[in-house]
Amino acid sequence: MTVATAERSLVSDLTLRERIEAVPTWVGGVVGTLAILVMWWLASALLFQSSNAVPSPLAVLSKFFSGQEWRNTLTNSAGTLSAAGQGYLWGNLAALVLAVVVLLLPVLEQVATQVAIVTYCMPLVAIGPILVIVAGRDAPQGASIALAALSVFFTSVVGALL
Repeated sequence: MTVATAERSLVSDLTLRERIEAVPTWVGGVVGTLAILVMWWLASALLFQSSNAVPSPLAVLSKFFSGQEWRNTLTNSAGTLSAAGQGYLWGNLAALVLAVVVLLLPVLEQVATQVAIVTYCMPLVAIGPILVIVAGRDAPQGASIALAALSVFFTSVVGALL
C-alpha cells in the first residue's frame, strides 16, 4: 500500500464530526460573516428596494469612507456627549444627596432604596418619549439629560450607601 492510498483510506475512515472538528475555527467566523452579508444584501435588494429602509452593504461602506458623513457624525457627537455628561453629573449629584439624607436620617434608608430600585427598573425606552413631551419638543436635550441621569442614579446610590 502506498502512502497516498493509506491517506485516502484514513480520510475515508474519518466521521463527519471528526472532519468538522479538523476545520480551523476561523473558517466558521468567515462563513458566518459571509452568510450575514449575503442575507443583508438580498434583503436590501429584494425586500426594501422601494423604501430604501435598509441600504446595501456597499452603500454603507461608501458612507463610511465619506468625509462629509464623518463631519456630520463628529458635529452630532458633541451634543450627545454634552447631554450624557450633564446627565452623569445630575444623576450622581442626586444620588449623593439622597445618600447623605439617608446617612443623616437612617430611618429613610428603606424609602431611599425603594426609590433607587424603582428608577433602575423603569424602562428607559418607554419613559423616553414621555420625557420628550414633558421637556418640550423644542428642547429634546432635556430628555437626553434626564435619561442619562436615570441611568447612573441607581448604581451611584448603592455605591454611596455602601
